[in-house]
Amino acid sequence: MLLTGHASITSLMDTGTANFGDVNFSAIFLYQLSERLFVEAELEFETGEGSVDIGLEHANLVWMISNNIAFHAGRFVPHFGLYRGRLAEGFMNRFASDPVGFGDGGIGTMEAVGFGFQGGFPLGTAKMNYDLWVSNGPQLLTDAENAGQFDYEAYTDNNKNKAVGGRIGFLPFSNSCLEVGLSYENTSKTGQQYTEYENVGVKAMAVDANFYHLISPLKSTLRITGEYKKQDVDNYNYPDMGTPEAYKNSANTYYAMLSLRPTGSDNNVLRNFEIAFRQSSYTTPDGAPWAYYNENGDHAKLNQTAVAVDYWLKWNCVAKVCWQKQDGVTDQYLVQLYYGF
Repeated sequence: MLLTGHASITSLMDTGTANFGDVNFSAIFLYQLSERLFVEAELEFETGEGSVDIGLEHANLVWMISNNIAFHAGRFVPHFGLYRGRLAEGFMNRFASDPVGFGDGGIGTMEAVGFGFQGGFPLGTAKMNYDLWVSNGPQLLTDAENAGQFDYEAYTDNNKNKAVGGRIGFLPFSNSCLEVGLSYENTSKTGQQYTEYENVGVKAMAVDANFYHLISPLKSTLRITGEYKKQDVDNYNYPDMGTPEAYKNSANTYYAMLSLRPTGSDNNVLRNFEIAFRQSSYTTPDGAPWAYYNENGDHAKLNQTAVAVDYWLKWNCVAKVCWQKQDGVTDQYLVQLYYGF
């Protein structure tokens, strides 16, 4: 039995806010049932909405069929893209926030209930990994404020149809300094069963890359990551919106991040600092009630620029100071202390 997890506190400051209210604690339980069978589960406690919210992030039974194949079933994080479930974690994310389009209100699957297979294989000096799943899938929202968007974290399904998806990753170099991946998921029915919305389907794809390597002339470790996601939903006219025609429900989002840490410096303080820059953009569907429009009322991309200075107190403990500029809101400053255990 192993108990692990993480904790963080985040402060958000802008022209009208100075708040220490976002506290997060997650406990992860790992229990080995046999040499090839174990259970993983995570409970999360957070206060971001002004009160304590307790959620079951995942509860997954894993069976190691062989060294290259693991079967799992339960509630899990499908690796649709590389950010969600990997690079978004606090000890990997160099920022105290998510790129636009990659967090709540964004696109792409986030949590799933179902089963899947994971593993990897050597390809000479290169490597390949995979993550394939069948799950309940996203649930279509039809209310006036969110029509055409999805609930990606539902615990139960709203119809008999299932989502089928997967990600294939490729590491071409022997030192595994670069990984590129391709993801796809298809859900042919997302609406409530026996309603007019039942047959509204959604298809989503993602392309990602992650480069991590020591640059000897700079005595620094460089990380470059990026991801592009696209989502296409069947056209439908949502009566609650009061629109005469269906809008084209297609959205896409991307981010690119670069960080540099002087890990080879002789100065014990300097080598614990890390600087990071991130640019992200989210193109929402024109006509959707949740679409972004600029101050002139024109449909536009939602852009975000973020800069962070991090200090690593330990390999699993980091303090982050971030500046963030996003369309439609005033400049924000975020301070976060994260600790994994």
